[in-house]
Amino acid sequence: MGTKIKKVFPRTAKNISKTIKLALIEAHQRQELADKNFFNHSTRTCDIEQEVRIVNRLTGKPINAENFFELNKFKVRLDTSVDNLEYDANGATPLTLNGIKHLYSSFLRKTRQIQEAITKNDYDAILVPIGVQPLVKENEWKNIIISNPINQIRYKLMEAVVIKENINQKMVVVNPNTKETFIDKASNLSAMTRTSGTQFHISERSPSEAIQTHNISIAIAPIMIALFGNSPFLGGIDTGRDSNRIEILRQGEQKRAGLPEPATSIEDYYQKQLSKAEPSFIEIENQKQALDMSMSSIHTVTRIIVDTKNNTIRNEFRHIDSQSPYKAIQAFLLTLGLIEGLRNKKLPEFAESQVNFRESVWGLKAKMSWLQKNTSAKELGLWCIELAQNYFLKTEMMDIAQSFLNPLKKEIM
Repeated sequence: MGTKIKKVFPRTAKNISKTIKLALIEAHQRQELADKNFFNHSTRTCDIEQEVRIVNRLTGKPINAENFFELNKFKVRLDTSVDNLEYDANGATPLTLNGIKHLYSSFLRKTRQIQEAITKNDYDAILVPIGVQPLVKENEWKNIIISNPINQIRYKLMEAVVIKENINQKMVVVNPNTKETFIDKASNLSAMTRTSGTQFHISERSPSEAIQTHNISIAIAPIMIALFGNSPFLGGIDTGRDSNRIEILRQGEQKRAGLPEPATSIEDYYQKQLSKAEPSFIEIENQKQALDMSMSSIHTVTRIIVDTKNNTIRNEFRHIDSQSPYKAIQAFLLTLGLIEGLRNKKLPEFAESQVNFRESVWGLKAKMSWLQKNTSAKELGLWCIELAQNYFLKTEMMDIAQSFLNPLKKEIM
């Protein structure tokens, strides 16, 4: 969910410039706080933010959950579309063995409770963790946008900006074998209403570690996308891809989605993210709002979240299609093991990661490279699992990592 818009200002060249200026001032001040160890902590936390579709078990069509009041007790949110539920697995949880066990059990329990709750409203409603609602066809996404008027303001503002800045006005996805083609409007809403992801939040002990993690996450994002893609269908057709979620996000938001650039500091990260596109939302009075709202409309597959209220800094991993709780923990442990296993190691250049990212939608069969050595997503995935498992051998998480990652290795092989 994005930062709440408190006031709508006119979109003029002067106000756009003022918003950017305020955002950059706030970015600089956060860097100053970082330099003073304001965000340093001795412990780390984690959480999983889940998005999942509600579909009719008989037809596969979206089910409108706006009036499913049973969901209120579980702190469930609707995100962009009426059939896309968003909830936290547990909230901020210690990044320890017991913490991860609790995170998983809480995630399972909450998911089961939500399934039971939606069945009370509609007997045929089921939760489906999938990267894209597979049956929504051209222009049908307009019928599933949530009706909340506050959210509608945000959506309309962002939609207008994204449509104007997109170079290609259509999303075009062609199956290379059958030549079946999906075509729709290229926009924020045409993509976001269809897509669901499982996101990981992992806090860091310092801003320098958060930057290091950010840079590693760029290199591993394509591999994670390829390993966990589960959205081959789009608009009722098989596109031949494993992740149509990534495909339509980068076509729908051509300047805002995709890989972020590597960064050298918090301020450098903000400057690079802000330079990707003009701010979607105008804020000319409050510099914190100017930065937070601008950053909330940049939907790269990995982001750094600086929380000035709680003096924390965390990385947000937005790589993968929506997963079941079990698959989510597999992906979470692989992500954590890779982040730690690759610290202080040589990483691919950004251009190499960009090529891998473009290929990642094809899943395990994708051609990739690592440090200029040609390989496949499958081989790279197996290497990544081994690297992560080797890291966990030195930690209290060794057994739980093996129990989740060994089955993943067998599945890939």
